[in-house]
Amino acid sequence: MELFEAWVHDINPDVIGVTESWLTSEVLDSELALDGYDLFRKDRPVDREGGGVLLYVKKDLHAVQHESPVDFPEQVWCYFSDANNTKCYIGVCYRTPTADIFGSLNHNLLQDIINDLGSTKKHFLCLWEIVITDF
Repeated sequence: MELFEAWVHDINPDVIGVTESWLTSEVLDSELALDGYDLFRKDRPVDREGGGVLLYVKKDLHAVQHESPVDFPEQVWCYFSDANNTKCYIGVCYRTPTADIFGSLNHNLLQDIINDLGSTKKHFLCLWEIVITDF
């Protein structure tokens, strides 16, 4: 965590998305805290190692957690209002390449997230890692 904190201090990003956090409920939010950032997290919801996503957003953006209506297993979202009072949504998604963890519909669910955000004309940024193992 020290190396990560040093990187954040040097780069000073407004938003940080992390995939493959490998966290469980045994790891407290306080252990992951970064000074000046709000933390949003979603651990892998099944009893399998790996996965999980984190989203760090600068505190001065006053981000609020947002629950997506799409039941994609490894996603976390928040929003903040810009200078024109327009809500801007930011999310991190991880689609595992292992179909036996969540089934084979994860690709469709990821598309559903994009369709939901696009159809409601929301301003959004979705950070995701998609690992493709078969060509």
